Amino acid sequence: MKPITLILALPLALVAVLHAGDGRALAPAEKLSRAVDDQQLIQGHGRLANATHKGPNPYRNWFPRPERFNEKYKIALVRNKDGILIKAESEYDLINREIAAFLTNNWIPAIRKTMDLGEAEISKVQIAVRPSDERLNVHENIVYNKLGERAPLLDHYTPKDKPGQRLPVAIFVHGGGWLSGNHRSNRPVAMSLAGKGFGGIAVEYRLGREACFPAAVWDVKAAVRWVRMSAEKYNLNPSFIVVAGGSAGGNIAGLVGVTNGDPRFEGDGEHRDFSSDVNGILSLDGAIGECSGDWTGGPEKNPWLYNEAIPLFHMIQKNRCPALLFVKGGRPLSAWIDANIAESHAQHVHFRWPHAFEVFDPSKDELVALLDEYLNAQLGELKRPTPQEGKLSR
Repeated sequence: MKPITLILALPLALVAVLHAGDGRALAPAEKLSRAVDDQQLIQGHGRLANATHKGPNPYRNWFPRPERFNEKYKIALVRNKDGILIKAESEYDLINREIAAFLTNNWIPAIRKTMDLGEAEISKVQIAVRPSDERLNVHENIVYNKLGERAPLLDHYTPKDKPGQRLPVAIFVHGGGWLSGNHRSNRPVAMSLAGKGFGGIAVEYRLGREACFPAAVWDVKAAVRWVRMSAEKYNLNPSFIVVAGGSAGGNIAGLVGVTNGDPRFEGDGEHRDFSSDVNGILSLDGAIGECSGDWTGGPEKNPWLYNEAIPLFHMIQKNRCPALLFVKGGRPLSAWIDANIAESHAQHVHFRWPHAFEVFDPSKDELVALLDEYLNAQLGELKRPTPQEGKLSR
């Protein structure tokens, strides 16, 4: 298979940013402070808070119980036939209307402004259409984790023409600014990738309107554990799991990927005898270097918690970036990471469509072709993460 041409820029101004003048490597606290001072070099793709003057990080061993962003804006929940609380259909209808408005008011104007497309091509742009599932095994509205009476759902798809084969898995995490969005918007991209020979999963997580950071990360890690628990039943490969997300979903996917083995991010979900480690991150114009203050209290009110919610912060602390593909956005940040993180596996690939391309057509199909090529190229290279001591490797 012809390899993808990955675009990596390494501006000279970035090459030695995080090294002291005497050539020694900077300690994490120094590196964080320098990174905060260097925001312009990252060109707005990194917004860390300088928390070093606030004393030691109080969240090194634990996180407070996640609270709702605002009591006024609660998620509407209903009981399913089993008495479990799930998201009401009215929530999905609301987001569908928001996506339709975004297409008309933002996405198509952005295409006209930034892309050289004729009106005939623009007329084909639409919210991603659900592909035919004739050749897919379809499992939707699956409870993957129970949190008391509440249960988030996932949808997963596998190809019918690969019986008995253990399929590599991609879990798609939807965007929406940490407070909005729904996993059904990722059904078309998950189904399309499944048609290429993968296990494609669209996962629901608790929004900030229900529980703020780190609840969403806990949920997606619970979904990873569910995949491993269910691997034999659905012919999934527990040794190859990647997380993908756009916008806020990219932030959450990034946090899942950079916190392998960190017990603080496991939460109190089910299937704890299975590992939540993943092999890599697919950032679909995701927020890898920033997050919303609404989700954490913000950089001024709670700088350490704010930083803990940013994947870049964890890369700096560990001096390591796992396998991370930036699709479209993040080229300056990818270069910054590559130049300043000792063990960097960050790559960047150009993508011509505007932000949120994973939920629209025809951009979704171009994205799936790109991910199919990238993931197949990585199958022989991405080794299974080594589970941390005390965690089972199943």
